Formats: sequence, C-alpha cells, structure tokens
Amino acid sequence: MLRALGSIDERCQHLLQALFLGASEPDYHAIGQRFGIAPNSVGPIRNRCLRRLLEALERLGFEPSSLGIPVESARNPRTDSPRGAS
Repeated sequence: MLRALGSIDERCQHLLQALFLGASEPDYHAIGQRFGIAPNSVGPIRNRCLRRLLEALERLGFEPSSLGIPVESARNPRTDSPRGAS
C-alpha cells in the first residue's frame, strides 16, 4: 500500500494522508485551508486521488476486491460531502 501511495503525485499523497491518517472525522474546511483549495473541492479531489491510488495498486498487482473495495465504488466513488456537512 505504501509503495502505491508513494507512486502517486505528492499533492494526492498529502491530501489522502490528511484525510485518512488524521482526525477520525476529517474537517474539509481545515483541510481546504491547509491545501489552498475550497472546502467543497476537497471531496472531488479526494475521489480523483483515490482513483489514482487504486490504479497504482492495480499496477502493483492488487485487485480491488482483494482489498475489500467493491469494484464499482472504486471506479466511480461518490462525491458527496463529509458526514454532517451541509
């Protein structure tokens, strides 16, 4: 997994780390400020980064199903806002 993460662009690496290795409930406003992007852009950018990570994992021989990721949701992640956001 770390090898795949290291193979995607640095912006995506840092964004995914902030979203998934930070607080249990990511604060899109704070993350947006940290990365200089609008809070409502964090979700769509996150989805593009997750697709890049998935592609990197596949290049390394991992299948989405072996990682517990349903193929359809991996290919077309939703762009909804974080829980509790309006």
